[in-house]
Amino acid sequence: MTNYQIVQTVGVMSVGKSSEKRLTVTQWYGRPASLDVRVWRRQDNAELTPARGLTLTDDEAHRLMELLRQYFSDQKEGRH
Repeated sequence: MTNYQIVQTVGVMSVGKSSEKRLTVTQWYGRPASLDVRVWRRQDNAELTPARGLTLTDDEAHRLMELLRQYFSDQKEGRH
């Protein structure tokens, strides 16, 4: 069994037939809570369970935010 605690659900990014991709603040295996982008799967109307995902430190999340801002700014200006 996976040892985790969702501290906060920041938001749902997408919803499929039997899964959701969420941004959460999650504590894994007793470590400090961190941002987590993950697919959560539902089987046979059961509770959602974690699947593949990405856990980010605050520094990594800030860097990702900078990179995404740059990417979308470039897209808006027609640069690739």
